[in-house]
Parts: sequence; structure tokens; C-alpha cells
Amino acid sequence: MTGRRHLLAGAGWGLAAEGLAAPSGLITVAFLTRMLGPEGYGQYALAVGVVVFLDGIWAAASSRAVIRHVGQAKDPALVLPFILRVHVAVGLALGALVFLTSGVISGVLGEPSLQPYLRVFALDLPLAAIGEAHVNSLLGLGRYRFRALARAVRWTVRPLAIIALVAAGYGIPGALVGGIVATSCEIAVARVAVRPRLWGASTLTLPTFAATTVPLLAATTITSLLRRVDLFFLTALGGTAVAAGHYAAAQNVALVPALVSLAVSPVLVAAVNRALRDGSADKAQHIARDALRLCVLLLPVFATLSGAAGEVAVLLYGEAFAPAGPIVAVLVPASVLLSLSAVQASLLVALDRPRLTLALTIPALAVALTGYVLLAPRFGAIGVAWGTFLGALCGVACGAALSRRHALLRVPLASATRAVVVAAAVYVCAVAWPTPGSYVVLKLAALAAAVPAALALLGELDLGERASLAALVRGRDRAMGV
Repeated sequence: MTGRRHLLAGAGWGLAAEGLAAPSGLITVAFLTRMLGPEGYGQYALAVGVVVFLDGIWAAASSRAVIRHVGQAKDPALVLPFILRVHVAVGLALGALVFLTSGVISGVLGEPSLQPYLRVFALDLPLAAIGEAHVNSLLGLGRYRFRALARAVRWTVRPLAIIALVAAGYGIPGALVGGIVATSCEIAVARVAVRPRLWGASTLTLPTFAATTVPLLAATTITSLLRRVDLFFLTALGGTAVAAGHYAAAQNVALVPALVSLAVSPVLVAAVNRALRDGSADKAQHIARDALRLCVLLLPVFATLSGAAGEVAVLLYGEAFAPAGPIVAVLVPASVLLSLSAVQASLLVALDRPRLTLALTIPALAVALTGYVLLAPRFGAIGVAWGTFLGALCGVACGAALSRRHALLRVPLASATRAVVVAAAVYVCAVAWPTPGSYVVLKLAALAAAVPAALALLGELDLGERASLAALVRGRDRAMGV
């Protein structure tokens, strides 16, 4: 299988699974916002945000190491036990940390009522770490389909469990327990395909594993801060639980572009590593170009969502969440930029330059924090959203600067130009085309369908892609008897 096909196959299965996170999350949020109201949903979102922030740091830092060591091991069975032990230890430590400091965290966020919720959801941290050990091991083994199945089960069970428990009258604790149930189901499915033993012998040592993981911890901490700290800053700077509810609802809509980096980045590291290990720099360059191009071409697709942000917020969450609309309009392009920056960071890992990821993340976080401090007191939640956007833009700019030294980081300039032009056009159309109620779905579908045609007309498809598309059309015509 060629490098491009290998990347597309792995990323395709990852996208198929992670793609379920969008409808799963939106269904869950649409239900919870109506059942809990802005204040209750804000409290739930803050509790989940703290735990997901900590889990995200470890998951992002360790996933590359797990994929690398499992993929390069002659006998993966001698590597997996150590990986599981490390994840169990870290998960237990993080869970204990949240449980014991829940009162302090609640005070810093200005919501004392969060303490019992944080203690409940702290139980998810050990389980989430165990789940990451299993699904990333599957990725290192090249078992993309089974990894996708485990993720798909998680995203399917999550809304069902949360809705059932909240509808039964368990409120916010029930919603948190529903998330824990979904994580447990993911582990159960993954263990059908890979069953590392906790106390088995292992040839992998802590120094070897740490050599890959530790340099990434700082970068992944900063990246996680960029994705989560805006909500925390909003409340710490005096925002209410109601404002936090509006902001968290907007974050859930803006999560969709981030799913692409979650699906593509681990596969990208594995594919580029193999190409460079085999001495095929050209193949690695093609793989990197395709991944960066994919992120760039997301911009016009999601520009439709930004243009219809107010209508989407009301449709999903009800009139009480109408203030989330302007926030969605800013956070969606910010999420696309963060996805592009995450792929750039993954390429630096593949190039064995993990410390250089700090050159992307530190300036981005500094700009974002400055934006929060300057804009939040005057503009509130929308000011926080703009701080996140400026930080994400700074991260991509730093990646572009590094591309002069590392060609794999070079964003296709022609594709980026076409994407910006089409994004501006569909955004204007979405704003100028008001649609009541559920008709906004038809508007989004129509504009999104127009994006590939517009890009093709501007010359985005290369000769190979045009040939593949023509062959696909001819095949369909034959199947229809034309």
C-alpha cells in the first residue's frame, strides 16, 4: 500500500469513528441544555472540562510514544504490559489529584458547587487512561478497524447512557456517570482485539518510554490549555455559570473540526515515521502535504457553520442559548486553525523534533492569554473567543515560519488561498440567507455541497485526483447502465 493510501485508509477509519463524536456530542448537549438549563449545563461543562483537560494532556503526550514503540517492536506482546502499567499509574494519580483538590479547583473557578461533581467524574480518569493504552496500541499494531469500532461504541453508548440517567432524575451526577459508562464500554470492546497483561514481562523500560513522552508533555499541556483554558478564564474573570453554559455550548459546535486532527495526527506520525525510516523522503513529503491540505480545506466547509451560527445555536439548544451564536462564529475557525497547528506538531514529532513543538504552542498560548486579559473584561464571552482565535492563528503562523527549516511543515499555499476565497464566499452566503428553524440544516447542506465544486473550479484537484474522480464517475455511470 502506498504512503498516501496508507494514510487515507487509517485516517478514514479514524474519521469514521471520531465522526460519531460530533452527532453524539450534539445530541447529548441538546438534551442536557434543555434539561439542566444554562446554569446547570455550565456547571456540568466546567466539571467535565477539568477532567478532559487533564486526560487530554496525558493522552496526547503518550499516544505518539505508544504508537511508535508498539509499531516498531518485533514482539508487541513484550511491550504492551509496560504500556498498560504506565497508563494505569498515571490515570490513578490524576484521578486522585482531582478528587483531593476538588475544593480548591471549585474555588478558583468561582463555583463551589462543582466539588461533588468533580469527585464523581474523577473516576473517569483511570478508565480513560486504560482506554487510551488499548486504542493506541491497536493503532500501533495497524488494527485501524478495531480501534475505530472501540471508539464508535464509546460515542454511541455515551448519549444513550447520559440521557437514560438524567431522564431518570439523577441530574448532573447522572450525566457524569453516563460518560464513565461509555469509557468502560470502549475498554471492553478494545480488549477483544488486544489484551495486555498488567503484570506481564516487558522489554520496554521507563527511560525509553519517557524519552519520547516527556518532551511532549509541555507542548501537549499548552495545546490542551488552548482548547480548554478559555472556559476556565471566563469564570475565573467573573463570568457566571450561565455565561459558562453559553460558552460551553458554543465549544461543542466548534469541536467538529478538531475531530479531524484527532483522527489524522496519530496515523500521520506512524505513516511519516515509516516513510522516513525506509529512506523515502518524497513519500513522507506527499503524506505530510495531504494531511496539511486536508486541514486547510476544512476552512470553507466550516465557514458555512460560522455564517449560520446564531440559527444553529437556537436550533440545537433553544432560545435560551441564542447568546452562544456569536461565540460559535468565532470558535469554529479557531478550531480549524488549532487542528492545522496540531497536525504541524505531529509532523515535528515524526521528524524526531518534539521539543520544537514548543515553538508553536508557547507563542500561541501567550497570545491567547493576552487576548483573554485584554478582551474579556470589556467584551465578556465573545472577547474570550477572540483570544482563542488569535492564539490559534499565532500557532499556525509559527508553524509556517518553521517550514523554512522543515519542508514537511509547508502548508500548500495555493490550496490555502483557494480555501480562504471559497470560505469568504460561503460565509457571506450563509449570513445573507436567513433560514427559520430546521431549514438551516438544508442551507448548511446546500452550501457545504457547493464547496467541493467551487474548489474544483478554482483548480484545486491535481491530475491524479481528477483521474480518480473521473474513474469513479465512469464506474457509477456503468453501474447505472448509462
